[in-house]
Amino acid sequence: KYQLKEIFFKGKIEQKLKFYLKNQKNIQYDLIKKNFLLRFDSKYPLAYVLKKKGKIVGFLGTLISKRLVNNKFYLFCNIHSWLVDTEHRIVSQLLFKKIINKCVITVLSSRIGLTKTFQKMGFKVINMKYRVIFLLNPIFFIKRKNIVAINKNKFSITKMINSNNLKIYNDHSQARYIKIVFYNLNKKSEKSFVIGEILTKKKIFKIFNFVYIENDRFVRNNWISIQTKILKEFKILFCGQYFISDYKTVIPEI
Repeated sequence: KYQLKEIFFKGKIEQKLKFYLKNQKNIQYDLIKKNFLLRFDSKYPLAYVLKKKGKIVGFLGTLISKRLVNNKFYLFCNIHSWLVDTEHRIVSQLLFKKIINKCVITVLSSRIGLTKTFQKMGFKVINMKYRVIFLLNPIFFIKRKNIVAINKNKFSITKMINSNNLKIYNDHSQARYIKIVFYNLNKKSEKSFVIGEILTKKKIFKIFNFVYIENDRFVRNNWISIQTKILKEFKILFCGQYFISDYKTVIPEI
């Protein structure tokens, strides 16, 4: 008989689980450990463990959070790791027992061998796009209009954003995340709360990558001013964004 156990983060990873994750050969332990540090909401599990006779035989890494979409709250769960010992893979779907049909489940960049398995479970494949723009573009400087300012002050930002965005702000407390607010100098109520991170591509190029944008219309309409702010404030020559549909990206196609 198999047992399914919820795992909550309590400051450190328990030794049995740590031993299991370090000795499996499918995913680098450091990548899994990194996701353990993304504590979106402490009341939801960070993972599920499958046991047989007290021994760990499977692991499901989850990032669960509640999000407001079109004025309605939904529970989202992103799967970052799914590991089951070969001889127990016939029951691997047991790891989804407590979240299936209870969450909007997403899997970003699953291993090729698992894609068909997820499809058989009813998952839909959605292809994401990525766009990068070179910020040091003479055309932008010719058309530049300095109507947007940037706020990087933590205390001030928390006063400018609503409760939903404050939760998102706190969920991204790790040092690698940059939290800022772009706002209209003439009308401060027109603004956009943005979370970004600086990525390094091909070990050379640094990119300011958008992680979350509250008001994409504001960013899109004021892009010339905003791209100049990013260039000056962070000394970054490139800006990038993942997106599904073209109308969802704020970065113009050159």
